[in-house]
Amino acid sequence: MVLRSLGVAGSTTGPGDTPRPGAMGRPVDGLRPRVRPHRTTRNLRTPDGEPATAGELDTQGPQLCLAILDREQDRPVWQHGDGHRWYSTGDFVYENPDGLTYLSRDADRVSINGVMLPALAMEDALRTHCGVRDAAVIGVEHTNGELVACAAIAPQSDRIPTLQDLCDHLCRHGFASDFLPRRLAVLPDLPRTSLGKLDRRHIRHSANSIL
Repeated sequence: MVLRSLGVAGSTTGPGDTPRPGAMGRPVDGLRPRVRPHRTTRNLRTPDGEPATAGELDTQGPQLCLAILDREQDRPVWQHGDGHRWYSTGDFVYENPDGLTYLSRDADRVSINGVMLPALAMEDALRTHCGVRDAAVIGVEHTNGELVACAAIAPQSDRIPTLQDLCDHLCRHGFASDFLPRRLAVLPDLPRTSLGKLDRRHIRHSANSIL
């Protein structure tokens, strides 16, 4: 059994499960999750195109901490006893038969035309392409001012895959056509934060400078 972090609580994946990309599993005993609808997830579909119940993840249960403190201001920003029994994790998820699947952090979400993309799963799939060392899915402005999905990649070698190569690869992984990127940005490396997460702000700036 695998235990995963779920905000301030956890979820499990059993030995008989086959986790999907981004799968968080089912909540541990006593933990109650709530998927709160959000305007960017109302039309969301799973990577294979099926409608999804998606939104921001709240949690409730005895596993919750008593409070979260702002260290700089030395004051609580959330307390279990102040009437806010649900804790907002800041994660976007969708429900599936295996439990919950992670989409992104609130600050990192990629929304195109009011619909959130399953960026995490798309990035995992892109990294399995033989020509891709690292990948990020971001939103960039098209020539007409429209926001479109862009695949930013660090190539594995001098043989750089084309946008069509990557779209075909995503299709083979079951992603619907509406999710496919419309732009490609090839960068030497994709910067990451001190925590090892993709630095999407810098990646977006670098991608915009070459597109």
